[in-house]
Amino acid sequence: VASYGHLPAIQSTPALELKAIFDPDLTRLQDAAEQFQPTHAFSDAEAFFDCGLDAVAITSPAPRHLQNVRD
Repeated sequence: VASYGHLPAIQSTPALELKAIFDPDLTRLQDAAEQFQPTHAFSDAEAFFDCGLDAVAITSPAPRHLQNVRD
């Protein structure tokens, strides 16, 4: 959903900036970073959350959403 929904929507909204993306899977992270050109791309959750985000869109598989929200 991130690659065809969330990330293109963020990029096409002038008031939003795609500052960072996170994925623990390095292959998916690199693919998304190349396609969407965020300012930062992280495979480390702590570094992701420490980069100064104002909002987060959770696009992980549904079974992981609760833990992602808690993080």
